[in-house]
Amino acid sequence: MIFDRGDDRCRVVIETAIEIARSSGGELTPLHLLVALSEDDAVALLLDTPVDLRAAVFGDLGPPGPNWHAGYWTFQPLNSAKEWAGDEQRFTPEHLVVALIEQADPDVVAARVKAGIDLNQVRQRVLIALGWDEANVPPLATMPPAGTAGRPPLPLSELPADVWAELVDRQQRLPFERMRRTWQWYGLHHKEFRAVRRIADRRHLSNDERYSFLHYHRKEVERLGAEKIPRVVAAADEADEQRPRGEWLTVRFGNRTRRWSSPLPSGWLTWFGNRRAGIRDAWFRLTWHY
Repeated sequence: MIFDRGDDRCRVVIETAIEIARSSGGELTPLHLLVALSEDDAVALLLDTPVDLRAAVFGDLGPPGPNWHAGYWTFQPLNSAKEWAGDEQRFTPEHLVVALIEQADPDVVAARVKAGIDLNQVRQRVLIALGWDEANVPPLATMPPAGTAGRPPLPLSELPADVWAELVDRQQRLPFERMRRTWQWYGLHHKEFRAVRRIADRRHLSNDERYSFLHYHRKEVERLGAEKIPRVVAAADEADEQRPRGEWLTVRFGNRTRRWSSPLPSGWLTWFGNRRAGIRDAWFRLTWHY
């Protein structure tokens, strides 16, 4: 995991950022990383600000909440720091400082202004600490595609209208009236995912466009499924929540289901379950035409 690729100092910084995030809404952002970095002794010398950045930005924080999550914008500086350090080394707080400066998140820039931090001077100091040359600063890691990793999809108004019209035509022809089993619902999901991928390849869409269309199409298919075949969709959702995770062997006899403690390793059950799902998906693709 990306949070485990930093050195010991960086782990403390990330843990501090998570603690602050839990006390201020639960979403870990680049601003939380900057505030946590300002509390690292070596980075504090590089920032050279008399202001308590945590107090200046967040004021009086309450107790940490139970949950947190990382916003998609946060992964760019973290992934950049990991790439810059290389596979053989762990990234440092100094790598993160450069990544945050290069990213120029608006909240980070505003906090810098409030604290009176001169980012140009900080950048020069950090590059010297890393032994980097100004002209050889590597580019930032690419952002995850729109519609993935918590990043919002592109608005439909910004996507090719003819592609969406083709997907709407597919949505209107979905064979809900013939569906009685949960495996058919799963098969439909997978077939529609492949359809979006084929259309994107044929139209030479960018990844942002591809995954944005996938987001909207999947959302519409799920809405139509909940409206047309609510019992099948509800049964599929329940099966996902109650699915055994390799500790039990489940056999269905008609409408009855029996479970036994499995003598097989959990990995084997997962493998056989995946093969069964693959066969059902292939059968759906071959026999269901619409």
